[in-house]
Amino acid sequence: MTAAPTPAHPEPVEGLSPTAVSEETLPPGLYAVVEQLGHATLIGRVEQVERFGVQFLQIEPLFKDWMLPPILLGGASLYRFTPCTPATAWNMRAKYCHELPPSVCALVPQDPELAFQPPAFLGFDSDDDGATL
Repeated sequence: MTAAPTPAHPEPVEGLSPTAVSEETLPPGLYAVVEQLGHATLIGRVEQVERFGVQFLQIEPLFKDWMLPPILLGGASLYRFTPCTPATAWNMRAKYCHELPPSVCALVPQDPELAFQPPAFLGFDSDDDGATL
């Protein structure tokens, strides 16, 4: 019997799954650093799209070695939009979940390497049962 997916990691939706990428395999397009009101910053491939009769900024955020599914932002929520090269976007991408808004972090693939690992100086043994050193 398999465990039900947790709300933070839902079952992948067709066409909305993260894509593994590297600096060399970034798809072509316009890349930017997008700062939205509420002090959230997303870095990735951007495009202007129309949905529901309204114009949105679509961004596919970069996280670690992933390009996450598209997120739509309304123009009123944008604080700053800075176009950049794909190489700059790759270097500035989020590398930890706390660098992403919670709704975006929920799209991160479930991977044991992405799970929180307390720093060694806190005295936790991450090898087996969580006993202290």
